[in-house]
Amino acid sequence: MTFDPVRRTQDLPADLAMALFRVGQALTLMVRGAAGADGLSPAQANALLFLKWGRPGARNVTGVAQRLGTTLATASEVVDTLAAKGLVEKTRSAADGRVVTLALTPAGSERADRLEGMLEPLRQILAGLDETEQRTLQQLLAKVVAGLVARGFVRPYLMCWQCRFFRPFAHPANPAGPHHCAFMDAPLPADHTYFECPEAEPVSDPSNP
Repeated sequence: MTFDPVRRTQDLPADLAMALFRVGQALTLMVRGAAGADGLSPAQANALLFLKWGRPGARNVTGVAQRLGTTLATASEVVDTLAAKGLVEKTRSAADGRVVTLALTPAGSERADRLEGMLEPLRQILAGLDETEQRTLQQLLAKVVAGLVARGFVRPYLMCWQCRFFRPFAHPANPAGPHHCAFMDAPLPADHTYFECPEAEPVSDPSNP
C-alpha cells in the first residue's frame, strides 16, 4: 500500500519507500536525457559506462546483462546496436572461439566520458548537505543497498579493495599480478583492482578492507 498517500502518513517505511521511488524517477529522467542527447537509449548508455569501468574479465555480453538486469538476448541486442554505431568492438578469444570480449572504441570511450556527468544534478543537491548529513545518508543508503542486494534486486559492483575476495599483495614477487582474487583464484594486476566487479561481495567492515 505504499502508493496510498493516507496510509503513508501512518507508515514511515512506506513514506521513505515513496521518497526513494521519486528519486528513482528523477534519476531515470537524468539518464534518459543524457543518453538521448547522445543518440543513445538508457540501456546503451549504461552498457558503455559498464564497459568503461567494469572489470576487464567481465566485459562481455553476460556482464552487460548482469549490469542491465536483463536477459542475455536483450543485452546482445544492446551490444549489437552499439557495435553498429561504432562504439563497441567485439573480439573472439583465440583459445575459445565461443568467448567474445567487448571493448570501447575510441568513439565509444569519448561517448562514455560525456555520459559521466549525467548524475551531476543529483551530485549538486547532495553537495548542498553538510558533511555530517552526507556521511549519515551514505551509511543509511548502504544499508538499503545491502538489503536490495540480499534480495537479488541489484549487484554491488565494488572495486577489489572493497571486496571480501580480495587479497592485497599476495604475490609480491609477481609485478604483473601482485594481488589475488579468491573468487577467481587468480593473480590480479594492480590496475585491474580499481574497476567494478559484478562478482564482488562487500567486506564485513567497509572501513577496513
